[in-house]
Amino acid sequence: MVTGNRVGPLSQKSDYLLKKIKAIENTTGIQFGAAYRELLKEGAVISNSEPPSIAFNVFKSFRPDLRFQLAHSIQNLHFQMGKDLNQMKCYFDVCEQFGINKFGFMDRYQDPAYQQLTVSIFEQVKEWGIQHFPVLMLEKSEGRVRIQEGYSTFEDLDRSFSGVLGK
Repeated sequence: MVTGNRVGPLSQKSDYLLKKIKAIENTTGIQFGAAYRELLKEGAVISNSEPPSIAFNVFKSFRPDLRFQLAHSIQNLHFQMGKDLNQMKCYFDVCEQFGINKFGFMDRYQDPAYQQLTVSIFEQVKEWGIQHFPVLMLEKSEGRVRIQEGYSTFEDLDRSFSGVLGK
């Protein structure tokens, strides 16, 4: 999560990210978009996890049944299409894609309750000891278990998941 003193222009980490892209693509099979690479090279966009997280919480309030698809669409806005996730209007594509009224989205996005919800979720994540992205956690009867941290192949993820389940 990019929060607090980690918020800043992409230029602060663009060299690092441009080097890591190839490794992530090789590991996951996912390809980053040319527009995202250009966004990194330009470096002017502010990297901040709060605006897309607020947007995600607003989208979930409309369509909780589609949370995974919504998260995927938000990530595509940035990592494929090179959109600045600090700009509310970039989420209108997601509104259209999922049949969410953009005016209703804008009202909720600007509602301080969604910012407060987002901050409380960030605090909860810190309490769980999550410091890096991505992380996959599983809620079990005896508590939360970290399955995987970082990017990995599907096979490694499957092994980690099976190990936690004892299968």
